[in-house]
Amino acid sequence: MNLSLKATSPQKQQKTCIMLGVYEDGLLTPTAKEIDKQGHGFIRKLFHQGIIQGTTGETLPLFHVANTGFEHILLIGCGKHSSLSPTGFRKIMVGAAKALSTTKTQAATCYLTEVDVPNQPLSWKVRQIVEACVDGLYCFDLFKTEKKPVHLKDFIIHLADNKQQKACDEALAQGLAIASGSSLTKNLANLPSNICTPTFMAEQAKDLGKTYSSLKVTVLEEKEMQKLGMGALLAVSQGSAEDAKLICLEYNGGPKKRSACRPRW
Repeated sequence: MNLSLKATSPQKQQKTCIMLGVYEDGLLTPTAKEIDKQGHGFIRKLFHQGIIQGTTGETLPLFHVANTGFEHILLIGCGKHSSLSPTGFRKIMVGAAKALSTTKTQAATCYLTEVDVPNQPLSWKVRQIVEACVDGLYCFDLFKTEKKPVHLKDFIIHLADNKQQKACDEALAQGLAIASGSSLTKNLANLPSNICTPTFMAEQAKDLGKTYSSLKVTVLEEKEMQKLGMGALLAVSQGSAEDAKLICLEYNGGPKKRSACRPRW
């Protein structure tokens, strides 16, 4: 899936799934208000009819909405206006991503950057959207014969303020890095013990070291650990069919003035 960040006009996103925030008190985010006006108040009618309440994490998919030209609109409840917590914001984004995964939508444009989260800048929202989107779409099906297809190919995050382009670009990169690390960790945790052995983990660490030059990978074998007096760890591994390994990853990618975090044996 390709995640990108740019200022978008909703009228040019009619072929994508457009994701809009709505509040419990009937207030709408700017783009939701614009599209509601174009559709002769169809979102407000949904509130009056009780079809949507706007509670935190609630989702309502709409298809081929009359008078708007949009093929797919996903309304996302954001709770009470100006009282959404950081945890609540992530919750609504994960729920929205999961709702997308149940459809065959191939492209989506997210306008949840317009949602008001007190004391949080736009760049923070961008990073959370990236992390939560990947989290919501995560599926471990390595050992399944029939794998669940991933239809969503393009995910655009609307840049609500062009003046914050640089900060938001950095937030996007950070979100992708964190999401990638989170997915790797989940995959390793979900592997059965006969596959995720010490040797396998060491190989994964070495692959990371080859991919990222800022990482130094050191793998200690049992003989080396014995010399260092690591009796507790070696005692645990005595009942294992495979030798223990101690894997150390040192990150050296920070500022030059900052000393690297080095292990103390």
